[in-house]
Amino acid sequence: MKSGSVATTRILVVEDHEPFRKFVRTFLGQLEDFQLVGEAGDGLTAVRKCVELQPDLVLLDIGLPELNGIQAARQIRQLAPGSRIVFLTQESSSAIVHEALSLGAAAYVIKAHTASDLIIAIIAARDGRQFVSAGLDGSLRLNEPPLIVARDTDFSSQASASPHHKVHFYPDDSSFVTGISAFIQRSLKAGKVVLAVTNESRRNAIIPAVEAGGIDTGSSIAAGRLILQDSPAFLKEIMTDDRIDSELLLRLSTELIETMIRANPGSRICACGDCASPLLEQGNVEGAMQIERVWNELSTRYDMELFCGYIFSGFQRAADMPGYRDVCAVHSHVISY
Repeated sequence: MKSGSVATTRILVVEDHEPFRKFVRTFLGQLEDFQLVGEAGDGLTAVRKCVELQPDLVLLDIGLPELNGIQAARQIRQLAPGSRIVFLTQESSSAIVHEALSLGAAAYVIKAHTASDLIIAIIAARDGRQFVSAGLDGSLRLNEPPLIVARDTDFSSQASASPHHKVHFYPDDSSFVTGISAFIQRSLKAGKVVLAVTNESRRNAIIPAVEAGGIDTGSSIAAGRLILQDSPAFLKEIMTDDRIDSELLLRLSTELIETMIRANPGSRICACGDCASPLLEQGNVEGAMQIERVWNELSTRYDMELFCGYIFSGFQRAADMPGYRDVCAVHSHVISY
């Protein structure tokens, strides 16, 4: 695997906790250019599969049965020297981090930071760079729980949703940026046209994250294949007295989509962003639902792929947000972290 290569990166996941392994499997499945080639639930099996599969990257837990992750890493380094190791663990003691990195590990990610750090870590490892999660100076609690595993949620009314209308609930801005950036990268590489509606601070973080995946955002914007819009400005335009004007929203959104179609004949249109998220955070459930219903209709009408991001940083869980179930019900796929 050469630095900067765009060839598919083959990954082995080593994790003894099945729900978290399922989360990682789902997470990797969203990424282009990364292929899950195997899984292992203990250190001995991990070593055997590394010898057999010779993966490009190994996502390796430390608290494993049979052989722990440090012991397994030593053997993997000897028997599969071409496999780069990314530790994905709850262990945050400086001694363990130091030992792991001294073995030649390419990255060290704390499970609680998976949503924000994992993509960055595996891209760094793939490209021959090193990455370590923030907070490993002792500020991170040793017993901090891992992220809630991602899950597809079944709601009875989802049958009315567009089949291409996905929603992810993120715990913070960093993980939101990571998820939206991955969606934009994947879509542009597939030849699609992308509309991204976010606020300025997130947009400023998304652009370099997309470029880190090999996309020239300047050229994409100039060619009309990546359209960036400011979500606060868009909300201000479609709201009167803190209420959404659904007819105006539909008209303006339709005009925008048809302009994109005319400029890119034959290309599929995708849209992503956070436009409804601040409304839900403020308790304006109906406003968020109006936006979702309009874009659900547009997704069906134009066969668009939609990716909605909500941030629940003010709540312990995504499900604690007012209107959580209502929003889930109008999406075809739901993932909460």
